[in-house]
Amino acid sequence: MKPTTWRKLRQFSQVLALLLFIYLFLQTPYLHDASSMNGLFFRLDPLVAITAMLAGRLLIPFFFLSAAALVFTLIFGRAWCGWLCPLGTILEWTTPRSIKKKSAKRKEPPQAWRKIKFFILIAILVLALLGSQFLLFLDPITILTRSMAGAVYPALRFGVVSAETFLYQFKFLWPLLDEVHSAIVVPIFHTNQSVFIASLPIFLFLILLIALNWSTERFWCRYLCPLGGLLGWLSRFALLRREVDQPCSQCGLCSSRCPTGTIDPQNGFKSDPAECIVCTDCLQNCYQGKV
Repeated sequence: MKPTTWRKLRQFSQVLALLLFIYLFLQTPYLHDASSMNGLFFRLDPLVAITAMLAGRLLIPFFFLSAAALVFTLIFGRAWCGWLCPLGTILEWTTPRSIKKKSAKRKEPPQAWRKIKFFILIAILVLALLGSQFLLFLDPITILTRSMAGAVYPALRFGVVSAETFLYQFKFLWPLLDEVHSAIVVPIFHTNQSVFIASLPIFLFLILLIALNWSTERFWCRYLCPLGGLLGWLSRFALLRREVDQPCSQCGLCSSRCPTGTIDPQNGFKSDPAECIVCTDCLQNCYQGKV
């Protein structure tokens, strides 16, 4: 398969996963059946499942979905982060091109920082053993869900309702506004305005992750994400992984374009499977086709 085809497939997968996440989020008030797709991404999240079972001392329903994610990782590596994670997709899309085009002059954080996510993962699991899920707010699906529910969604609703209030001053627009309100505004935003005391801290935390992403590409994924740490550890045993064939021209393009900076020029341009998110960007930039 051509490298460009892999790129298109990954981009399609990212868009589809993000749209599905948003759709399920908007449909949550209407989904009350425990067997529905409500909370699908949480059910696919192995970190959420493991901590819930440790804290509750029981086997939770739908664990097989998160187990499927673990099996997926054991086969394809940390592909969840590069192909399906909605937060990872947003961070990728909000990264400036100047950051993606790595410069030799720009210094990145020390490699030892990558261990931080494993320390966070261990802390989450230890607290879960003690019956607390407090640190689970650092799970990426939790972060995005809280940001949507506590900040982004209420702010959008306020903006839409404010715009409607202004436009309703013009009587000739009433028929059109009534149609839009009943067909779009009510199904998406419902009738009540949600207000959260912690909206500002939640929003600022999301902005912080995006800001860190502007300093180093995929900063959150590289150094902080506990789910990435869990999947990265499993990826060390993955069946499919990136390999470099010989002869390699050692042009360094794959290393300079790797979003997680895991391709090491000093080690034959090999990559750490725990850090590789299977984005296939190295394939796009390998003139020799040796990756």
